Amino acid sequence: MRYDVGADGVPENIRVIQARNDCFDKEAAIAVAMWRYEVSDRVWTDLETTMTFDQSYR
Repeated sequence: MRYDVGADGVPENIRVIQARNDCFDKEAAIAVAMWRYEVSDRVWTDLETTMTFDQSYR
């Protein structure tokens, strides 16, 4: 999964970049959409970034 995290900490532009089995793609994207990130006020404000999440299903 690859997704962007906006300054508000909400994942957006969620996409599958590689999958061995696409039966979990939709559910994984829904789960990532529910994640929230918090940035310390002491570090940066209005920070946006792209994240990659690698999960293996066995």
